Amino acid sequence: MILVVDDNDAVRRLTSRVLADDGYAVMTAADGVEALAMLDDSPGIAAVVTDLKMPRMDGHELALRIAARWPGVRMLFMTGHPEASLMAGLPGPLMMKPYTPDALTATVRALLNGGLGDIGPVVRREPA
Repeated sequence: MILVVDDNDAVRRLTSRVLADDGYAVMTAADGVEALAMLDDSPGIAAVVTDLKMPRMDGHELALRIAARWPGVRMLFMTGHPEASLMAGLPGPLMMKPYTPDALTATVRALLNGGLGDIGPVVRREPA
């Protein structure tokens, strides 16, 4: 199961549809607070695909809470805002919006398989 978290309805629907069309079971949440409630209720979530800038709880805070409570859940971050401050210290790869459906599915597949391999330039990992 993949949880897609984005405050933008259109992006959330498109992302979840692309992943569902690729065969993934998908749930959605509009922000980090809603995502945490879903994680509490759905122990089968293997990955969270989340926007960084959201109201109530952003992607950074969501990642910290997930790491503390569900350390096995993999994280993929998305943003349309290339500010370095947003990208610093992310515990997972970052996809810049807009991205193609193929880039999204390849990245999620690699993430779930335990590595990112050579999936192209849309995914950036900040230096450790």
